[in-house]
Amino acid sequence: DPGWNEFSPGGDTTCADGSDYKFFARPGNPAKLLVYLQGGGGCWSRETCDENLSPSYNIRIGDFQPNRYSGIFEFDNPANPVADYSVVFAPYCTGDVHLGASDTVYDPVTDDGVPLTIHHQGFRNMQAVLDFAYQEFPGPQEIFVTGSSAGAMPSPYYAVRLAEHYPAARVTQLGDGAGGYRRSADGARP
Repeated sequence: DPGWNEFSPGGDTTCADGSDYKFFARPGNPAKLLVYLQGGGGCWSRETCDENLSPSYNIRIGDFQPNRYSGIFEFDNPANPVADYSVVFAPYCTGDVHLGASDTVYDPVTDDGVPLTIHHQGFRNMQAVLDFAYQEFPGPQEIFVTGSSAGAMPSPYYAVRLAEHYPAARVTQLGDGAGGYRRSADGARP
């Protein structure tokens, strides 16, 4: 098992709190590519984004390692249909279902009067992941695009982007657990 490699693309990539974005790749059969979008909750207000108010997503990647995942990430399991695939793992740390393209300032909710800036830059982060995949895997014949929760929601969009880039490849997409987001206390939707 050659294991996971960590990549820090730099540039305009970022997590919600301004910390560095990173993603992971694991070499396998270069003709088969798995692109996984990590899940987590979304955020759209100070109450749902502020790390001091228990958001439902990770605001930074920190020391995260993909080897803690099971299921399709059990590469030594002979029943795993993607065990021999090359894998690109896109962590989620922006609260925007991997699609955001703005830095949003949320009004204060405490007496300190300090606004909160959240970097909803999931689109830039995913573009860095795709650019890496395009460079490192120039000709996959099979591509499986998947994600869970907040990663499931944009997986069809990114599957189309990959299919456009690799027109000769067979692209399959599966979104797992892409339920809706919670309502606020007043019943309003985000």
